[in-house]
Amino acid sequence: MTPFARILVPLDRSSFAQRAVPLAAELSRRTGTPLRLFSVATPGDEDAMGAHLAEVAAQCGTDIGVESEVVGYGSIAAAIAGAAGPGTLVCMASHGESGAARTLLGAVTQAVLRRATEPVLLVGPRVPPRPAFRPGRIVACVDGSAFAERTLAPGASWSAALGLPLWLAEVAPTADPPDDTHGEPPPSDYLEALAPTVGTHVEGWQVLQGRHPLPALAGLAEDAPVAAFVVATHGRAGWERVLGGSLAAALVHRMAVPVLVVPAGAAPPPTT
Repeated sequence: MTPFARILVPLDRSSFAQRAVPLAAELSRRTGTPLRLFSVATPGDEDAMGAHLAEVAAQCGTDIGVESEVVGYGSIAAAIAGAAGPGTLVCMASHGESGAARTLLGAVTQAVLRRATEPVLLVGPRVPPRPAFRPGRIVACVDGSAFAERTLAPGASWSAALGLPLWLAEVAPTADPPDDTHGEPPPSDYLEALAPTVGTHVEGWQVLQGRHPLPALAGLAEDAPVAAFVVATHGRAGWERVLGGSLAAALVHRMAVPVLVVPAGAAPPPTT
């Protein structure tokens, strides 16, 4: 069973926005789910935008089903949320920072995440267009809170659908780095107890220590390939400041892998 029923890629005419297309097309190819290119056009520009989407669709190949849709100008985030619907994966490019205010995720991305009821896949500026989806681990980030554990269900379903190993990463913020930064990571009773509850095989887990989780997660990606990180939009103590949005933003901006963000509006996984 695939973790989504359809894929929606919001586009404008920028080449940057198109960075999400190869990844979305590869996910469509692997899972057999339909792909839809979507854009909000200014008045009088609908035909030109439709032609642009048709050109992008032609570049996706003939082995997947690609549709396109252009809607009239309005709130871009609201239009994306309206077009998505239940079971839709929104896959979109994000700079991680944007505009004069230098907001970390950019106004449109933040607005989409506020409205989203499903995980959103963000493709940052360092994600290479090829290969579209690198082999590696799906890494679900947790912090001990029930809210952060919302990453587990999407992580498990993506792992199963794509045939990729699932890892759990717990960042344990410390005032100072561990004495032996080259030794084995400390054991985690929390992760050891959590892993069997995920409902799929967890290949491994790791406790990452440091004042900020980004360097620790970057090191994890250097140790072994990572296909995607899965993060929630906020957590609790220690991670509260970073899972509130800036961790997702920092990962998107600095990492060469896509980030699956589980928004606050996403339904919690069913209890067992």
